[in-house]
Amino acid sequence: KTLNCRKLCKCFLVGKGKDMEHKCNCTNHGSEIEESSEAVSGAVCNAKETQLHWPTSYFIQTYGCQMNVYDSEIIGALLEERGCHQAPEESQADIVVFNTCCIRDNADQKVYGRMGDFKVLKEKNPNFMLVIAGCLAQKDKQVLVERFPQIDIVLGTHQVKRLPEYVDAILANRVALAELKAKAKTSAQANRNFRQAKKELGSGLVKVEKKGNHLALKACPSSTFMAMVPISVGCNQWCTYCIVPHVRGPLQSRPIQDVITEVSRLVKGGFKDITLLGQNVNDYGRDLRIEEGFAQLLKELTPEKVGRFRLRFTSPHPAYFTQAAIEAMAANPNVCPQVHLPLQSGDDRILEVMHRRYNSREFLDLVKRMRQAIPNLCITTDIIVGFADETEEEFQHTLDVVRAAKFDTAFMFAYSERPGTPGSQFANRVPEDIRMDRLHKLIEVQNEISEELNKSRVGQEVEVLIEGPSKKNANRYTGRSPQHWLVHVDSQEDITGQLVKVRLDESYMWGFTGSLVK
Repeated sequence: KTLNCRKLCKCFLVGKGKDMEHKCNCTNHGSEIEESSEAVSGAVCNAKETQLHWPTSYFIQTYGCQMNVYDSEIIGALLEERGCHQAPEESQADIVVFNTCCIRDNADQKVYGRMGDFKVLKEKNPNFMLVIAGCLAQKDKQVLVERFPQIDIVLGTHQVKRLPEYVDAILANRVALAELKAKAKTSAQANRNFRQAKKELGSGLVKVEKKGNHLALKACPSSTFMAMVPISVGCNQWCTYCIVPHVRGPLQSRPIQDVITEVSRLVKGGFKDITLLGQNVNDYGRDLRIEEGFAQLLKELTPEKVGRFRLRFTSPHPAYFTQAAIEAMAANPNVCPQVHLPLQSGDDRILEVMHRRYNSREFLDLVKRMRQAIPNLCITTDIIVGFADETEEEFQHTLDVVRAAKFDTAFMFAYSERPGTPGSQFANRVPEDIRMDRLHKLIEVQNEISEELNKSRVGQEVEVLIEGPSKKNANRYTGRSPQHWLVHVDSQEDITGQLVKVRLDESYMWGFTGSLVK
């Protein structure tokens, strides 16, 4: 029986108890011994001869939303539990993970454009593994390994926690192939066995399912003072332009006590800023029949119940913002005066075609009620132009709503068709040149609003959580106010992770520069 000790090295042991025999020259094996998986146990005995071993270093490239960032933190923690350490760059890693996004076509192309780089790495390092995870993996599945044979594992959004198991399987396959290759020259039959095995074992593993999640896993933040806690995954909204329900599945909420326990653990551990995550975060609890859903959760995360910290959440849906949720935000001092409220379009017909479940009047009323309840509230948004057969007049309606709502900032996009969504089937689409022209006009309007709002805030003193130093200037630090305003401030001392008071001295479209208030 093969046993695997991973405390200080990657040596393999064969036998039981006192009769165990080392199959490598390492003597720093420590005392922790654990049974390896059946997939590996029959093959790893000859790992020394083939120079193959479990990855010792990893590198993760993350694209997309904060949920992907969270998933990458989980992937990193899973690999570190098996003895991996984080490499400073891809070329120094045994395993590279691309955690992908597919919300727009250019997100797909970013990943596809990088795949050629890894052919050389695989030739140089026999232990190298390439993993494509996330939403693109969930969407394209087998197509990825067919198009790019250098990919070892395609890891769907529902299988994140099983990555170490799949790495075990790839290693077992490689060791088995190495043994057959060594024997291939001994006879014609051995050569045929090797070629057949290469067809069966040499291709990548595609592990994409429609069920499963890793909500029960503890958060493993890369920061020591900022963390993310998923409260749900998936979405039941099915907007006609959006691929998220196709790749993340239907709504799955985490039990409310699990969320409270996780947030409490992080606050006690010294975390100062915690973001609740969900593809449709304020639809939380609908599947669990929690009476007030998201509002009830906000009521449970007060300073009296879990401690003082900055509480944020993303991304909510305007149609699910109840008055109870607004009141819960206003009543809880932990909740930051900041909300991301995706508009998507300001025209009522386009909103209906998008299946957004609100109109422009209802959206502006929601903005008004939120600002009345929460002073100094910062509202950001998402907007798509050129969706379906949007007319010039309908686009002007979007500009009208943007001017009325006065968003602090906006993420603005020209519509990008996503295969498999209803939007990709619509006829009479807006030509690309018109889409881009409308996008530029929208950006110009929003930039003027952002600059005007920020100018009005110069001279204010705000509390800033410092996230770290600038890459270009070691004495300049970057942080966020409770409203999520970006603030740069100079300091001769390292103030990373500290809450400091800053006077806003100069404003820009993107944020502020300020000075420390002693």
